[in-house]
Amino acid sequence: MNLRLILHIFRKDGLEILRDKRTLFVNIGLPVLLYPLIALFVVQMIQLTRAQHVEPARIAGVEVPAHLSDALARAVAPPKD
Repeated sequence: MNLRLILHIFRKDGLEILRDKRTLFVNIGLPVLLYPLIALFVVQMIQLTRAQHVEPARIAGVEVPAHLSDALARAVAPPKD
């Protein structure tokens, strides 16, 4: 096959595709509509997975003897002049 024949076939098929409205819609229209929708869906899914409920930290309560509690309060209190 020579280059001239290949270009002729390419041009003929290209013009045929441009005349066919359904093919144009499938090749150009649908991607223009669907790609932004798919991108929005992916962004929403990423945000949803990041915003999932995080279990709060568990705090254990311990009973402290009175003398330790007083010593801790004195250690944390600002110094008196």
